[in-house]
Amino acid sequence: MREFGDSAVIFSASVWIEDPWSSMRRSSDLHDTIWWALKEANITIAFPQVDVHLDTLAPESVQRIGPTA
Repeated sequence: MREFGDSAVIFSASVWIEDPWSSMRRSSDLHDTIWWALKEANITIAFPQVDVHLDTLAPESVQRIGPTA
């Protein structure tokens, strides 16, 4: 475990590969394997959610961008 993040526990993994030119593909394969292992173990990842609140007392500060229909 590397650290605690916002709604996360952050781990790091180091691997050795023979062909450095395939590192992007191997990294993707590793992430894919971890993802499906978590799914198989019924472990869900809670993604942070952000709420947007518009101030209805100041409607002049909200402007339409783009063409109107």
